[in-house]
Amino acid sequence: MRKLFSILIAASLFAAVAQAETWPSRLIKATIPFGAGSATDVVPRLVFDRLSASSASPS
Repeated sequence: MRKLFSILIAASLFAAVAQAETWPSRLIKATIPFGAGSATDVVPRLVFDRLSASSASPS
């Protein structure tokens, strides 16, 4: 779990540095293949809620 979280953080930092134009240009969908309410479901929901709030695209 710690390794996955580290990869998500690194990917988000890389995306923030690498973006050249307005991002996202379209809706982003995330599929989380774990049961609702588990820790593996709650963490991605928190991450994607923050991404949704910081992006200009509609939720």
